[in-house]
Amino acid sequence: MSKLTIPTTSGDMAVPAHFEDGCNNLCVTMTHFGQFEITHIKSGRKLYGDFERAATATAEMLKLELALHEIGIVTSKEMEEIQRLIIESDKKVSRLGDMRVIEYIKMSSGLGKITGEFPWESFEESPFGEIEKLRKELQ
Repeated sequence: MSKLTIPTTSGDMAVPAHFEDGCNNLCVTMTHFGQFEITHIKSGRKLYGDFERAATATAEMLKLELALHEIGIVTSKEMEEIQRLIIESDKKVSRLGDMRVIEYIKMSSGLGKITGEFPWESFEESPFGEIEKLRKELQ
């Protein structure tokens, strides 16, 4: 299993991480068992998360990475630079509900605190179906 070193209040810690080909800035990490988050690779800092399934976090990460590509962030960037580029971008991204990337991240950060996942969706509606669709787009 791959690992990523993340900063914590008690020092750096290596945590399980999932990387996808074509994702140059984001990965999925698990800092606590059964809780998955979208993490900036270079800094190890969490964008948002607390997903119940790794598949949901992976689908969300792929969608966000594709949105970064749409606003011109394709290559790996340091955290400060990526933050600046996200904040400065006025482009609304259709895959993010016609929101700017920063608006989507803020909304998603808040939603994680009040919503959960539901096990009865179809494959096409599930994060597993979404992952397959997004992987094809990323290639």
